[in-house]
Amino acid sequence: GVAGLSAAALFEEAATARAREARRRGLQPADVCSVLFALVVPTRPDAYGERTLWAAWLGDASLWRLHEERWRYTAGDRKGADAGYESNALHHTLPADPHAARETRLPLRRGDVLSLVSDGVGDGLATIEELNAYLAGRWARPLPAGAYLSDIGFDAERFLDDRTSVTVWVAPGGGHERWPR
Repeated sequence: GVAGLSAAALFEEAATARAREARRRGLQPADVCSVLFALVVPTRPDAYGERTLWAAWLGDASLWRLHEERWRYTAGDRKGADAGYESNALHHTLPADPHAARETRLPLRRGDVLSLVSDGVGDGLATIEELNAYLAGRWARPLPAGAYLSDIGFDAERFLDDRTSVTVWVAPGGGHERWPR
């Protein structure tokens, strides 16, 4: 379950470990800054037949849910209109700002498709309608790893930032059954 999870505790521990490793290598903690997004997806429902996802983040990563044939922003960092999508400026990073971590819990539904992405993918989903529609169709069901990786390498001018994506497909029946082919 996700009841005892805490973004504050997790990110503080991660920041401490990151700073310690930087010092061990003769670096300053600011030399090894990073963003972090953690996701816990229960594989089995609770006693009431429900599942709740836990997500925590710091930095420019976001969680998207496939809904009505489009990717919808669900949680994480969302750049404002004032920052612009071409901005790579980060307001918070590890190990400097673990206290800035945020968290949410979301109900999981049968057949849900969730994608945790870095800003190189998230900014594209938010601003390029054709990309959002294309990836909604492509990632609606599990696909071969090579095809998935190729999709992440989409060609879009101005969107050359880090492109990381992890997608979770919740089985239509909600259990461990395999997807129908």
